[in-house]
Amino acid sequence: MPFDPFLGWRRCYKPLTKGLIGQIFRPTVGYLASARWNGEGYMRHSCIDALKLGIAAAVLAAMTAEAKSYKYRYVGHRYTNYSGGSCLNKRQRITMTMVLSAKLPPNLVCNPTGNGLCEGESNGVIGGNTTPVSWTASDGVHTWTSQSGGLETAWNFATDSNANITQWYAGGQAGNGNPFQYVALTTNIEDEAIERDSACDEVAWVITPGIWKQP
Repeated sequence: MPFDPFLGWRRCYKPLTKGLIGQIFRPTVGYLASARWNGEGYMRHSCIDALKLGIAAAVLAAMTAEAKSYKYRYVGHRYTNYSGGSCLNKRQRITMTMVLSAKLPPNLVCNPTGNGLCEGESNGVIGGNTTPVSWTASDGVHTWTSQSGGLETAWNFATDSNANITQWYAGGQAGNGNPFQYVALTTNIEDEAIERDSACDEVAWVITPGIWKQP
């Protein structure tokens, strides 16, 4: 018997489609249970086996869709202002990545402060309207991630009608006391970094917001 690439369609999927559309489910199942294509030299396969493979593929596709994520990346401008030591310099900047399980929606509203910023704290508690699946933040000297301990973070955003980020307060602070030991923070007004440890005691900032690269 010559090889027929459309034999599977004619004997399996076409009858199944016709059966389901015509609401004759029982005859369709009966046909599928008995259907075989037996090309000489080829293995015997039932249409039921083919359907099982199709169902498995559909389930796998659904699981993959559920696990889909969206990465936002922030690249700030290099620091232009300094106070204190020399750990932070003009070659460094704030960079961040934020992975979300869904894209930021259009017309997202943050809780703004009087100076046009999204609020990062409410009654002294760091928070925001977005919860990343994972994130990284760097001030050019240290890098923190969502796996780092002892951090307080804020991810607060506003978007326009096209879901472009227009206002934000994002980043984190680490260490005990006031002021905090480390800070890597970006807003739609400025970026700020703080390094206070035995090797460095410095604040650096740039009064020009960087760019969020959106998925």
